[in-house]
Amino acid sequence: MVEPVDAKPHNDIDARIATAWSQDAQMEHASIASFARFTLELLAVGAPPTLLLASQDAGRDEIQHAQTCFAIASRLAGRKLGPGPLDVSGVGAARDLASIVAATVKEGCVIETLSALLAKERSEGARDPALRAALGKIADDEGRHAELAWRFLAWAIQRGGDPIRDVARGAFEESREQPIACFHSVLRGVPSDEVRAHGLLDEATARHVTERAFVDVINPRALELLGRAATG
Repeated sequence: MVEPVDAKPHNDIDARIATAWSQDAQMEHASIASFARFTLELLAVGAPPTLLLASQDAGRDEIQHAQTCFAIASRLAGRKLGPGPLDVSGVGAARDLASIVAATVKEGCVIETLSALLAKERSEGARDPALRAALGKIADDEGRHAELAWRFLAWAIQRGGDPIRDVARGAFEESREQPIACFHSVLRGVPSDEVRAHGLLDEATARHVTERAFVDVINPRALELLGRAATG
């Protein structure tokens, strides 16, 4: 945990960096609800206990991530920041395997894989050792969350056969076609060395990591999994 300190942003750049970290914290906080929903979905389709345990562990990870990111944002903003009430009105659990697979491909196989690689890149540019360590842990955790998604997808294809494989293929295709926002627009115009030093990514680097994630990791794994499922 990176503890907040009594300090205030010295200028507009500091304030924008604090805002970016606060946005990260809010997203991590929302992920707690996402994994709570995923656990219910796993139960609905009779997933094995190993996947249920991994989903529960991932939810706990996200609580820690949110705490860490809020602490960093608080330190940068010079005031205590934290989560407010979360609107969970749209976080209903799906009950059919096809819907769960489509969401898992996009939110797990793609977004969690990408989140792990982005966090790793962010950790490598951070100036402060505690910040590097915090981002390194987030990267490791997000990598495990991505593995959970890939494991569930393999199980779901084995259970549902060709129709589920087709759903997964379509979801991967949609993810490739839809741009994924991996850059905090509030940082546009901030010098890249300042952005990287504070454990964030400039727009060009975020785009590069995203592109390489698909080419080097997501596309090959999807092809391997779907091909293996197709051949039994």
